[in-house]
Amino acid sequence: MSQLYQTLSKLLPVARSAILDIATRSSCTASLHVHEHYHAHFLDNPKYKTVARSNLNIRNELLDRNFVHVNAAGLSDVELLEAILLCQNTPVFKNNCKDLDRECCRRISRFSFETTVQVMDSWVGALGNRAFRGEFFASAVAYWILYMKFATKYEFIHLTYLLGGNKSVPESLFDTLSIHLRKFLPSLTPKELAIVCSSFFKLKCKFSDSTALHRIACEAEKLMLQHEDCFDLIAVLKFFRMCKYYDKKLLTKLAGYILENCDTFNVTECAHFLAAYSSVNVYEPDVFVSLESRAFSVLKAFARSGITDPRAHPAVAPRIKDVAKILWALANVGHQISELNSTIAVAFIEDNFSQNVLTYVLDAIQSLAYLGVYPRDLMHRACRSVSKNSVMRSDKKKLFQQFVFVKNTALIMLSPKKAPWLSELCDIGAAANNCTALESFVSLYSHNELCPSCILPHIRIAGVALVVSSPSSFTPVDNIDDLLSRTRKTVHVTSRILQGLTGHDGSLLGDGHNSMLSPGVSIPVSIEVLDNNVLVRDSSVLLLGIMRAKVQQLEALGVKVVLLTQGCIDLLSELSYKHRCDWLNNVLRDCINNPRSRLLYSSENVSGRHV
Repeated sequence: MSQLYQTLSKLLPVARSAILDIATRSSCTASLHVHEHYHAHFLDNPKYKTVARSNLNIRNELLDRNFVHVNAAGLSDVELLEAILLCQNTPVFKNNCKDLDRECCRRISRFSFETTVQVMDSWVGALGNRAFRGEFFASAVAYWILYMKFATKYEFIHLTYLLGGNKSVPESLFDTLSIHLRKFLPSLTPKELAIVCSSFFKLKCKFSDSTALHRIACEAEKLMLQHEDCFDLIAVLKFFRMCKYYDKKLLTKLAGYILENCDTFNVTECAHFLAAYSSVNVYEPDVFVSLESRAFSVLKAFARSGITDPRAHPAVAPRIKDVAKILWALANVGHQISELNSTIAVAFIEDNFSQNVLTYVLDAIQSLAYLGVYPRDLMHRACRSVSKNSVMRSDKKKLFQQFVFVKNTALIMLSPKKAPWLSELCDIGAAANNCTALESFVSLYSHNELCPSCILPHIRIAGVALVVSSPSSFTPVDNIDDLLSRTRKTVHVTSRILQGLTGHDGSLLGDGHNSMLSPGVSIPVSIEVLDNNVLVRDSSVLLLGIMRAKVQQLEALGVKVVLLTQGCIDLLSELSYKHRCDWLNNVLRDCINNPRSRLLYSSENVSGRHV
C-alpha cells in the first residue's frame, strides 16, 4: 500500500495539472442528464457493474440524515456513490459537491478499478461534463494509467465511453487506452466496438496500429451485413476518418451498402457517409450523386417547414453543421453539385444563421468557394459577424483561418466595388508546405534561385511564383506584392485588393485610388506541382477543393498557372541542366504566347509541348 501511495504521489500533480488545463477548455453547457445514443446499452446490461444505480432505501436514509449538512467523511462507499447522484437535484448535496469530491480523492488508493469507474459514472450522471473539472477525475487519471491492466473488458468499454464525454484526455491515458483496445479487440462485439470507436473519435486522438485498424474494418463489413441501425457503422467510419485510414475493399463494399439503403438516410447520415470517402480523398461518382440527391431532397423538405432548432437531434432536424460537412465532402473531391442544390444550401444557412454556428457557416462558405459558388450576401453577413479583435483573441485557430479565407476570397472573386469592411484584413502569414515533389522541382533549377512560397496568404499550398519578362528572362518572387505590382495592364488588380491581401497601402500602385496597374512588359506566373497532397486519390490531374480554389483565384488575379505532374518532374530530373533550362524557357514562352490562363504539363510534355 505504501508503494501505491508513493507512485500516486508522483503521478497525481502532473495528472492534475494536465486535467485541469483540459477542463478549463471543456464545455460546461452539457445537460445534467445523459441523453446519448449508447447510454441505454450500459443501463440494460447487468454485466456493466460500473454503472451507478440509485438505491431508493439508501437515498431516503441519506436525505433523512443530511437535510442541513453532509458529512462526506462519515459516509460508507455505497452511501458516497448515492450522495454523488443526489448532487444532481438536491440542494444540500449539491452545495457539498467539493467535499464529496475531496473524499473520493482521499479514498481512491483503496478503491478497486471497478469502483473508480462507478464513481466517475456517478459524477457524470450528476454533473454532466462538469464532472471532468473535479479533483477526483484528475486523481483517477493517474490511477487508471497504473491499473488499466486489471480492468475487465466491460470496465474498459464503460470507462472509454465516459471519457469520450470529455472530448480530451492526456496523451499518456490515451496511449494506455490504445494498448488495451488491441488487447480486447478480438472479444468485442460489433456494438461494443462501435462504442469504443465513437469514444476514440470524440477524444480526437489518432490510432495508428494498421493491424488493429484492418481488423476493425472487417468488423465494419459485418455491420453492413446486419442491415440494422447504421449508427454503429457510422461510429466506426468516423473513427477511420479521424485516423485517415484508407481501406479500398471496405469503401467498395460501403458503396454497395449506400446505394442499397440511400433512400432511408437522413441528412446527418448522408454527411458521414460522404465524409468517409472524402476524408481519404476518394471520389465515387455513383455514391456521391446518390447521397447528394438524398441529402438535399431531405433538406428541402425540412426547409419548407421553417427554421430548424439547432439543439434538436440530427435525426429530427438537420443542422448547419451537417450541411457544412456535406458541402465540404462534395467540394473536396471536385464533385460539382447542381445549381438548385447550392441554392437550397445557401438558403438553409441564411435561414438558420446565428453567432453560435458561425464557425460552421464559415466552413460552408469555404466549401462553396471550392465549388465556385460565391454567395455575396452570406459572405458579407458572415464577415460582418466576426470582428477583427474577437478573431485575434480566439483560441480556435481554425476560426481565424476560415475568416481570413472567406474575406480574401471575397476580395478576389467578387466585384471590385465592395463594402469598406472588405479592405480590412488580418494577415495569417504564409507557410509553405513541405512538398517533396515541389522541392525536387526547385532543386532542378537551383541556379535560377527558384523558391517555394505561398503567394495567396489564405491558401497554404506552396508553389513557385515568377515575374516573366521574356522566355529566358524571369524573376522569382515570394510575395503577392512583387508578383502583381509589375504586371501588364491586362491584369485587373485594384489597390484595394492588394491592400486587403497584403496589408500594405495603395502606394504600390501609384495613385492609390483603385486605378488599374500601369502597363508593363512582365506577366505573373505561378508554377504548381500536382502531387498526392493536392490530387484526388488515384488521379493525376483531378484537383482537390483547396487546390482548385487556389488555381481559380490566381486566374482571377490574372496570374498564369502552370501545372506540373509528378511524372513530368521525374523525367526532367533525367535531363541535363541545359535541356532543363530549354524546357523551362519553352514553358515560359507558352505563358507569354498562349491565351489560356492554365497550362498543364505531364510526362509527355517534357519537350515543352503543352496539353
